Amino acid sequence: MPSMTLKTIIGEGTPVTVSFYYQPEEPQTLEYPGCDESVEIEGVHTGGNGTDIIECLSPWCIDKLEQECLKKATDDPLQIAED
Repeated sequence: MPSMTLKTIIGEGTPVTVSFYYQPEEPQTLEYPGCDESVEIEGVHTGGNGTDIIECLSPWCIDKLEQECLKKATDDPLQIAED
């Protein structure tokens, strides 16, 4: 899976950089069961020191970030090759 990044804002205006992997949908064949489109967040980093705060985030916040990552990956497929 290609690695991508997303810059966004969470909470009360905290800027973060989300590192994630994107798996595009793959069709089923006779030899392969296929797979759904998915996103796996690798880390959520804040500020200049790059502290990973993913363990501090609520499941709701992580779900929102996954939705944003999926939207970025599907809206900008050329970005997959560039990251």
